[in-house]
Amino acid sequence: MQQEQPADQQVRLEKFRLLAQTLPQSISFGAVLALTVLAVLWRTQPPGLLLGWFAAHVGLNLWRLSVLRRFRRLQTNVAAAMRLTLAIQGGCAVAGLLWGLLALLPYAPEDLSTPLFVAFVLAGVTAGGATAMASEIVAALAFQFAIFAMLALHLLRSEGDAAYQAMSFSALLYTLFMALWTNRMHRNAVAAIHTQLDSTRREQQLKEQEARYRNLAHHDTLTGLPNRLSLQVRMSELLAHATANGLGVAVIYIDLDRFKDINDLRGHRCGDALLQNAARRLRDCVRATDLVVRMGGDEFIVATTEAQSTVQIVTMVERIAASLELPLLYDGEVLKTSGSMGIAVYPEHGADLEQLLKNADIALYQAKATGRGNHRFFANSMSVELRERIFLEQELARAVGTAQLYLEYQPLFDLTSGRLTGLEALLRWHHPERGLVSPKVFISIAEHCGLIEAIGEDVLRMVCRDLQDWQRAGVLLVPVAVNVSPIQLERGSVVESLLVNAREHQVSPSLLQIEITETALMKDTGRVAATLHRLRELGVKILIDDFGIGFSSLNHLKNLAIDGLKIDQSFVSDMIDDERDAAIVSAIIGIAKSLNISVLAEGVDSPGHVERLLGLGCDSGQGFFLHQPVPAQECARLLMRETHDQSPLRQRSA
Repeated sequence: MQQEQPADQQVRLEKFRLLAQTLPQSISFGAVLALTVLAVLWRTQPPGLLLGWFAAHVGLNLWRLSVLRRFRRLQTNVAAAMRLTLAIQGGCAVAGLLWGLLALLPYAPEDLSTPLFVAFVLAGVTAGGATAMASEIVAALAFQFAIFAMLALHLLRSEGDAAYQAMSFSALLYTLFMALWTNRMHRNAVAAIHTQLDSTRREQQLKEQEARYRNLAHHDTLTGLPNRLSLQVRMSELLAHATANGLGVAVIYIDLDRFKDINDLRGHRCGDALLQNAARRLRDCVRATDLVVRMGGDEFIVATTEAQSTVQIVTMVERIAASLELPLLYDGEVLKTSGSMGIAVYPEHGADLEQLLKNADIALYQAKATGRGNHRFFANSMSVELRERIFLEQELARAVGTAQLYLEYQPLFDLTSGRLTGLEALLRWHHPERGLVSPKVFISIAEHCGLIEAIGEDVLRMVCRDLQDWQRAGVLLVPVAVNVSPIQLERGSVVESLLVNAREHQVSPSLLQIEITETALMKDTGRVAATLHRLRELGVKILIDDFGIGFSSLNHLKNLAIDGLKIDQSFVSDMIDDERDAAIVSAIIGIAKSLNISVLAEGVDSPGHVERLLGLGCDSGQGFFLHQPVPAQECARLLMRETHDQSPLRQRSA
């Protein structure tokens, strides 16, 4: 048997609901009519027969009412309610049968008034049944055809005169007509039910759609977390609860480190997966009553009343940090990120959401400035520092591509012969109001605000332009080392930029050297290696700058085929008086020689440095004793003297 569809079942159940509404009134009317029949027929019919009929009528109606009450109680349980529909239909059939039995009572042939009365009663009952039970055609027809059957049986048994038979036959036809009329009323009732259900369904759909739109307006579609709009509502409730109960609220502003790099390099699908994973981890780190919000991009907010002391807040922050730092496997590749966090606490750091978010954002800014994966609590002094940093960001953005950014060149020398072996391009920023701004300040700002690639391209352009000028002047050209940001290296943009500028200024790429930091090697060896391999194919040498402070793995040095190391000046400057620094310098020189790569010492500021470095086997260096950084014009004169074998260092050594 084919299973009934949910929509059909709903229509059928609605028919019985309408029937359940009308039957009690119909049963009450039937009870009054049964009393009337009992009174009218009492004198002409056997009392025992009438009383038995009436008792059966009352018992049936009581049972039918009990079934209807059970049906109404079970309407929410569709399966159980549908099981009672057979009982309701059966009750209607038995009721019709009881009324039809009136036609089988013994009547005197000469007395037409009694059967006429019965005929009118049955006609009225049939018409009433058509009206009361039209919604459920099976129940209605079961009732009416039970009466019809009794009338037909009576007519077959009747031996009365023609008038009596005509009256019975008329009642039979009327019953049949009402059955047809009931079918028509049923169609109208079903149409009304469908209209009502469609209206209810549309209303429900509108409510669901409204709820969905409300949910979309207050939730982030990617992660399912509440969004900025929801934060305003729920944070007000959280602050009100905290105020009423004397609690503090920790607002933790979270930014995913390196998200932009991962999103750009591996695509938006990967970035979306990272955001969804971060959202799940944040939700798992806090209580169900705490608030986790995605502010947009890779920024999240956690607001909690769980942590009521600095120690408790730090514990929660460390728990969140540890969760975010867990690796994520995506398409067979392991992704690693971390979270920088700024923390503001209500009511110490703000009395409302706007102030708390502003101060938490300031603290986040300070946390990111000190490196990835750090956290900072807001302090009033941060506001001054932030204003200064924002000012420098804006001014640096204006300075890119202008004369404010220019190059100086640090000469590199062979310590034994005194010969100039190369130059290192050093970027300078001369602000019209602030004067010279330290590279340690503006380079970190450039990396943080996304200007580093534009600045890196600018540096390569200026270096290639100066090389072109020196080449035209006919001086001896030496390799020029350019510092490259880890961001440029990982994205590979440095390769294209170098090729474009070298081709434009007609200089050989082999005249350029790339200096990278040890930390760049530790990020993503595969991608870094691909970029370095492309550079080396162009004849560009790769040097590691500030070696010794980044804890490089020897495997990285071997696998990446580095051409040279530059010993960080922090070890060189104190090596004369501190044997531990001298031992570190000696170890680095030993590593370089064992790997057959060149080594150069930074920070050579005295004759003692030169002597000690030569004694340890270091052949090259740079520093103020050897030569200070000079502008491009002065560097051209220095190269000219080198061309004519008039190096100042060789003259000083002689």
